[in-house]
Amino acid sequence: MSGELIVLLELESASGLTRAEIVELVEYGVFAPQGERPEDWRFPEDALALARDAARLRAGLNAIAGIGAVARDPRLTREVIYAFVFRVDDAALSVSRNRFVRSLDAEDIPAGD
Repeated sequence: MSGELIVLLELESASGLTRAEIVELVEYGVFAPQGERPEDWRFPEDALALARDAARLRAGLNAIAGIGAVARDPRLTREVIYAFVFRVDDAALSVSRNRFVRSLDAEDIPAGD
C-alpha cells in the first residue's frame, strides 16, 4: 500500500480537517501535493497521519481556556506542525504566564518568549 496517492476528499474525510484547513496547510508548505489545483491534488499516503495529528493538536489547543493562537505571519512560506505559537491569557487560565511556562518546562516541553 505504500506509494499510493489519495485525493483531497479522502484526506478531508479521513483526517477531520476541513477543505479550507487543508488548503491553508498546503499554502504554508505543510503538505506538498501533486497537481496544480485542489481538484487535481494527490497526496502521499503519509499525509493522512500528519493531517490527523494536525487536527488533533488544533482541537486540543482550541479546547484550553486561556490559550489563544497567534495569527500567522503572511510572510511565512512554510509552517511546521511541531512548533505552535500561542498567547496565554493569565486571567482566563488562572495562572501567570511565567508559571505556565515553568510548568511546560517541567514537562520537558520547550517554551519561551
